[in-house]
Amino acid sequence: MVVPKQERVAEAQEALKLAQERLRQKQASLAMVEEHQQLLQKQYNDSIAEKDHLAYRKQLTIQRLARASVLITALDEEKVRWKESGERLELRLRGILGDVLVSAAFIVYCGVFTSEYRAQLMVQWLEFCKTYQIPVSEDYSFIHAMAAEREVRRWHSEGLPPDPYSIENAILVQNGQRWPLLIDPHGQAYKWICQMEGGKLRQVQASDPGYMKTLENAIRLGEPILIQDVPEDMDPSLKPILGREIHRRAGQDVIRLGDAEIEYNSNFR
Repeated sequence: MVVPKQERVAEAQEALKLAQERLRQKQASLAMVEEHQQLLQKQYNDSIAEKDHLAYRKQLTIQRLARASVLITALDEEKVRWKESGERLELRLRGILGDVLVSAAFIVYCGVFTSEYRAQLMVQWLEFCKTYQIPVSEDYSFIHAMAAEREVRRWHSEGLPPDPYSIENAILVQNGQRWPLLIDPHGQAYKWICQMEGGKLRQVQASDPGYMKTLENAIRLGEPILIQDVPEDMDPSLKPILGREIHRRAGQDVIRLGDAEIEYNSNFR
């Protein structure tokens, strides 16, 4: 009875070994499958990441193409604008001599005249240039020749009336070789100058006995000053100032005010 039991134990042990071997093989196979599954999962995750990256690159490329398209369109428009500007400048250069000549004559002579008389003088000057073959721009205008559009808009925002006569007067004020003596019955020039100069503007009355000292300080410091209600029999001390009779002394600009010469600051106006 003992022998058969031992044989059955031996058979059972052998069967257990075989089962354990098959289990080991199955576990090894399972490990290989799991490893392969992990590899496939990694490849899948990498593919998803690559897909997302490509989608981002695609969107970025679309945005860049859109911006490039806008830029190309803008450059095309800019090219046209620069071409037109170049053509206008070329035309201006052809007539620059006459434009400067007529503009200079206007600044020197037209300050005291009415709009109608200015127009008559302009016709005569342009005819003079034509007679002596001095080139002038076909569309010459004193305002366009002497003031940029943005400058004129700024003057309007500062209270300058929009009519051509007022704009011409503003150009004369800004470009004259002498400081202007203004006849301003309606106070338009006063309003414009006050707005243009702001709080730094000094204002004095010609009847004020101390106004010459204020004027002297403005000249030395280079500040704007407005002298109001100047009488017809103007103080002779003002004439060198209005005429900008500036001299050079020991490397310094000076101007006569009354009986003395004082330092002249080029920012004075």
